[in-house]
Amino acid sequence: MPTVEEVFDAGEYSQYSYVKREDRRIDSKLERVLTSSTPGAAVVGPSKAGKTALVKNTARVKDHGVIQVRGPEIGSVDELWNIVLDELDAPKATEEHRTDTEEESSSTTGGVNPQDVGVNHTESHKEATSSGQTRTYGRRGLRGVVDRSENKDFVLLLDDFHYISDKEVKKSIVQSIKGAIEDKVPICVALVTHRGETLQQKVPDIDDRVMTIQVESWKTPELKQIATKGEEHLNIKFSDRTKERLAQNAVKSPMIMQRLCSSACEVAGVSGTQDPTTQAKKIDLSDDELQQVITLASDWMGKRMVVKALLDGVNDSGRVKYDYGGEKDGDTYLLTLRAIATGDPTNTFHFSELKQRIKQDCVEDSPSGSQIDNVCEQLETIANEKRPGDELIEWENEEDNRVLMISDPELLFLIRHIMNDDDYEEHILGM
Repeated sequence: MPTVEEVFDAGEYSQYSYVKREDRRIDSKLERVLTSSTPGAAVVGPSKAGKTALVKNTARVKDHGVIQVRGPEIGSVDELWNIVLDELDAPKATEEHRTDTEEESSSTTGGVNPQDVGVNHTESHKEATSSGQTRTYGRRGLRGVVDRSENKDFVLLLDDFHYISDKEVKKSIVQSIKGAIEDKVPICVALVTHRGETLQQKVPDIDDRVMTIQVESWKTPELKQIATKGEEHLNIKFSDRTKERLAQNAVKSPMIMQRLCSSACEVAGVSGTQDPTTQAKKIDLSDDELQQVITLASDWMGKRMVVKALLDGVNDSGRVKYDYGGEKDGDTYLLTLRAIATGDPTNTFHFSELKQRIKQDCVEDSPSGSQIDNVCEQLETIANEKRPGDELIEWENEEDNRVLMISDPELLFLIRHIMNDDDYEEHILGM
């Protein structure tokens, strides 16, 4: 019987609580692609929106294995195919022994038939000498992968493809996987939406070799289905109210919803499957229990040091303070983080909306637009210093399109959790 951790696996995939979003047709599209004559797909969507889980579940349905290679692991085309060949248990080298044989022959005739008719017998002798040569062949890269794919069902998942920084390496890899797809090797390339790049930009003529499958952010009813699917395997029953509240706090991410469901089971004292012969255990979280669940879930989030760096900026002295109804006044930095943490969860904040949230939070005076602009720029700088290349926070400061984007759901979840009350300083100390 599965455990809570197995059912609500907040890693990359849980077969027990995986939800097919049928109305979006992403599962059926990928299934169709992987059985076509050109089995290539670009799976595109926000961070932690279920791209990897989509590929792994589709492969499981098709009884295929998954060879997962992450972008940061790849430094060249040769490295990519060597990693795949390692996963396919291909030998490092193959020896071929060739033998050349030379023969010398002689014959001896002797004896006569009694009637003196014909030859009695002839003896022939052949002596053979052999010489051999051994040749060692290295791995054959893509060709070796293609040869082995004919006898083994698998899907190659190039995950976090956007983390390959070298543009020429990216282009070479796209060119190479184009050839692999043409040789009927099933390949899925996962990309995040906000990076704004496509495989077609690297190699335009790959367009007719891959299908782009959009994996969009999750809606609350879809997130609630994760809890419903998990119930079936644990003999538990979340109340409708609890499902709704967990989903609303999951910031549109199925992975965070998995973590919240797992934490809810922990708070309710459920560690594994309940006796299936008994009535399902009901889980109806109180307000205090919900906060415990959110705190437990936040303990697992991987961007804690980034949040700490962002929050440390609140304590900088010399800034103008504003009354927002808290025990202490707050500067523009604090007010901006509070604006991000309030309201419906979103990862995109248009400047006008952000300014309006800050103004509503203030009792009287509020920061100017230039002050808010400066803080948004600082948030991006701090995040980049802590996690170079991840682009966790992006500030687009164009005149007609001023937008603050938090691309990572874990980071947004932590900001919302920590800035939800005036105890943010205590949260900083506990990080």
